[in-house]
Amino acid sequence: MQLDMTMANNLTLFKSALADALVGARGVAGIKVEAIEQIITNLRRKVDLEGELVPSVPQPKNPIDRELESAVEHALAADTDGSKAALINAFQRLAPALPWYRRACPEQPLFEVGHMNAEVLGDKGIERRSDLTVGVTIMAPNLTYPDHHHPPEEIYMVLSQGSWRQGATPWYEPGFGGYIYNPPNILHAIKSAETPLLAIWCLNSMTAQCR
Repeated sequence: MQLDMTMANNLTLFKSALADALVGARGVAGIKVEAIEQIITNLRRKVDLEGELVPSVPQPKNPIDRELESAVEHALAADTDGSKAALINAFQRLAPALPWYRRACPEQPLFEVGHMNAEVLGDKGIERRSDLTVGVTIMAPNLTYPDHHHPPEEIYMVLSQGSWRQGATPWYEPGFGGYIYNPPNILHAIKSAETPLLAIWCLNSMTAQCR
């Protein structure tokens, strides 16, 4: 199956821009180099028989579209050197076709209605593949993504203000353009700031339902 040409080109641009952005994580304290290299390699690998492009279909209106638009605006404004512009713009073009979904969280109703996730690559993405999952999280301001964990290791590309926490350690603010590495199965959480949170997450395998 094939995406329409425009969406397929946007997907290619997104993967290339994300790989380029992740190069900046090399040498950053706390980031596992092997994880970065594996993700970059997989992003730059052409889709073969292991990958399947899913046709683009109109998606239901995202209930937090205003937060998405605001997050993109803040990201472009924060990108003072233009180093993440290609990634942000490619994501913005893909966003309408992404299969957005919520994490069920009845004990935190404000969070449940105030966030959305979408996979770009992976078993629920617009490019189906088994070696890598790449997704996006949008959160309205002043919300906390509950503690959770998953077997695959994970790297975040941070495109907004926000805080991350692992286990009982203090909250950490990587800042725009920062990176977070979560080892396999570590308990972690996310907290948005006064503006919407925008982050891209990459997992190195599809061994478990991740989010």
